[in-house]
Amino acid sequence: FLRDADGWHLPSASSGGKRLTQFCLCPPGDATSATVRFYDSLLSGCVPVVVAFPGLDGRTSWFRHGGPPVEWSYPFPSQIRWREAVVEVPVEALRAGQLVEVVHSLSATMRQR
Repeated sequence: FLRDADGWHLPSASSGGKRLTQFCLCPPGDATSATVRFYDSLLSGCVPVVVAFPGLDGRTSWFRHGGPPVEWSYPFPSQIRWREAVVEVPVEALRAGQLVEVVHSLSATMRQR
């Protein structure tokens, strides 16, 4: 929540709420991992925090267990290194309730890039 002269407000992407945060949780959607939350976070200057599942062919999926690899789900994978633009939280850490610990464990250098 944010407070201004009119009281408390729930921040939203349209009001620039994400611009005030450094990390934005982007859970998988019901169709693919390429959700509106993901792109909205990037456009707001917020680092997307995604869940990393074991995907097809031993690759990482941000969608589900055995899901399509990141490289198959996002455009221009040979030009954009998507996995370097996010914080990946292993699904095991999420299930263990360690999401916040994973994000807080990032080095200061990584948090500033």
